[in-house]
Amino acid sequence: VMTPMIPGLMGQKMSASDPKSKIDLADDEKTVVNKLKNAYCEPGVVQDNGLLAFMKYVIMAIKEDKKEKFIVERPEKFGGNLEFKTYEEIEKAYSAKELHPLDLKNAVAKEINKLLEPFRKEKKEIEKLAKEAYE
Repeated sequence: VMTPMIPGLMGQKMSASDPKSKIDLADDEKTVVNKLKNAYCEPGVVQDNGLLAFMKYVIMAIKEDKKEKFIVERPEKFGGNLEFKTYEEIEKAYSAKELHPLDLKNAVAKEINKLLEPFRKEKKEIEKLAKEAYE
């Protein structure tokens, strides 16, 4: 299976040697949130935006298959929640600066953490079994 190259979180090509430029399956919730809060995400700029690329090729691919909306939760004083059915809607709102980078980062972190939760549970179970096997 071939997929497009997704830019890293720091704005360049994703690099396995730079832990800040990628999300690891082993990253805990807090680490994911911190990496995304520090991600390069210039307001209104779609080109080389790692968060938007991840949205397009991972999160929205899953959401669209499941017929689910992508929801950006934000306080009423900032306009309330935003709902998107397609990646194109997200890109349009972002390029028009209707979707703020911090709101996007928070929503993407939430979705990535949902995706990683089964891996985290499995990892804990494997670690528990390994510990019991060698005691």
